[in-house]
Amino acid sequence: AFVMNYYYGTDINKINEIEKQYDTLSVVKPGQSLVGWAMSVRIRLQELLTNQRF
Repeated sequence: AFVMNYYYGTDINKINEIEKQYDTLSVVKPGQSLVGWAMSVRIRLQELLTNQRF
């Protein structure tokens, strides 16, 4: 009940979807170099911020 009262007027599923997108940024895939990971994070983070997904 608290969650529904606290988030009244917002879409919980949308919030969870956005959180998952940010959570995947912290994962380095097997075989991926740290430089490659950093570049992919930078690009994806820039896309999320440009689309105002925060």
